[in-house]
Amino acid sequence: MILVRTVNLTKYFTSGFIRKKVVKAVDNVNIYISEGEVLGVVGESGAGKTTLCKLLLGLIKPTSGSIIFENIDITRANRKLLDSIRRKMAYIPQHPETALDPRWKLYDSLAEPLRIHKLVRGKVEEKERVLELADLVGLKEEHLSRYPYEVSGGELQRAIIAHALSLKPKFIICDEPTSMLDPSTQALILNLLKKLQEEHSLSLLFVTHDPDIATIMSHRVAVMYSGMIIETARTNDILEEPLHPYTQQFVSTVFKRTRLESDDLLSQPPIEGSSYACPFYAKCPRRMPICKTKTPPLIRVADEHYVTCHLYNESNPHTGRI
Repeated sequence: MILVRTVNLTKYFTSGFIRKKVVKAVDNVNIYISEGEVLGVVGESGAGKTTLCKLLLGLIKPTSGSIIFENIDITRANRKLLDSIRRKMAYIPQHPETALDPRWKLYDSLAEPLRIHKLVRGKVEEKERVLELADLVGLKEEHLSRYPYEVSGGELQRAIIAHALSLKPKFIICDEPTSMLDPSTQALILNLLKKLQEEHSLSLLFVTHDPDIATIMSHRVAVMYSGMIIETARTNDILEEPLHPYTQQFVSTVFKRTRLESDDLLSQPPIEGSSYACPFYAKCPRRMPICKTKTPPLIRVADEHYVTCHLYNESNPHTGRI
């Protein structure tokens, strides 16, 4: 069963006083996440990943499009309904050092959601629940009496995860939750998240710029570029048979694959330009005239494998599978 999905989700920002400039942070995004599934979202910095997270959490309003959670369009929900839905969502940020109040000990940070939503009765039950959360993520009781700056980065991220689990959410957004940690600590946190996801059948949106991490954590992967989801597929399919030219280059670079011929990737040099129907047009080694003027459609090429590229549009006689 699909838990959350987006329909043509779009967010534009404007900047400048004299000459207004429109930035397409999220552009016509269609994704879905089933119950108990992990969707990895990968892409370079500036691709729109964090903006997508904020939209799904309801922190910013979309320019257009919809977000459907448990068959409810939360972009049109009233405040009361939206607050009840938000209790079923949680967020694990990229910077754990800024996520908790530095004036509070970890115990109070974990207890805060329980107090706000009146989920415990009395101090005894509160302490039992906080200790249960701490144990769930591998924290000891002694850690709870410390302030955020008195614990290590790994311990702090474990506290953030415990905080995210405090309201027993169905859906958790992980926005590059290990990018600020050293490799050994990163592995521990990834293993913890994977274990919790499997044991509690959580649905995760796992954002990362590292496809290697996405393959460890995700059932499916969505590749984001310039605000668009340009390819979505099962994790193994993305790695073994990436279809979009950008995905091919991205995967090839990160994993140092040699399956793609270098002459093919450089068959056309990048060109200057500021606005084309396909955002990858200026750098694409397979660009065609249609890519310059017509927005590429979302095409299903196999079971659960979608690509936004004219190369796979059968109605176009000049296109075809690479």
